[in-house]
Amino acid sequence: IAPDDAAATAYISRAELEVAVPSFETVDELTETHVLLELEQLAAYFEDGRYWNHAGAADWLDPVLCVTDTPCAHSTAGESTCNTYRGALLAEFPDFSGIQCFGYASLLSDLLFGVDAPVTAHTDFSRVRVGDMIRLQESMHSMLVTAVDREAETVTVTEVNADYETCRIAWGRTVTREALYANGDSVTFYTRYAD
Repeated sequence: IAPDDAAATAYISRAELEVAVPSFETVDELTETHVLLELEQLAAYFEDGRYWNHAGAADWLDPVLCVTDTPCAHSTAGESTCNTYRGALLAEFPDFSGIQCFGYASLLSDLLFGVDAPVTAHTDFSRVRVGDMIRLQESMHSMLVTAVDREAETVTVTEVNADYETCRIAWGRTVTREALYANGDSVTFYTRYAD
């Protein structure tokens, strides 16, 4: 689906790909099937290997949706080119600025569920669902669940800034239940499903 306003996507240099610009919508009857379909569209927009930032983007219109081909360089430039998103999940983390991994996971959560969807926190891996955010407090990292394999006890995630340096977008990393709980009690899951 091509966006109505080509100028709105010029800053990501991908208008020719006819990728839909994500929008915030509240869905009345949310199912995991709906979330999976939305994740496919988000994966096309927030492409694996690109960067969720505005580094080198001369005319970035919306730092929330800006995606570039230029990595951040946190060790030398700080957070000056990082995108920021302070969405519904920010209420759980009032001291956070909404940048890097947390901002990205929060943004995708709001794009999937709508900004008005409730937020419920828990620590039970058996309750994890597609679209839930994972926060590892000890390692200060956030991810969004894109698939769950109950038998293998794994989740597949999308994330930004896993290297803590570049704001690189990544899709498809598999994380075991054991690896998540290696962080002790500091792993928390945030779900937006009402049931």
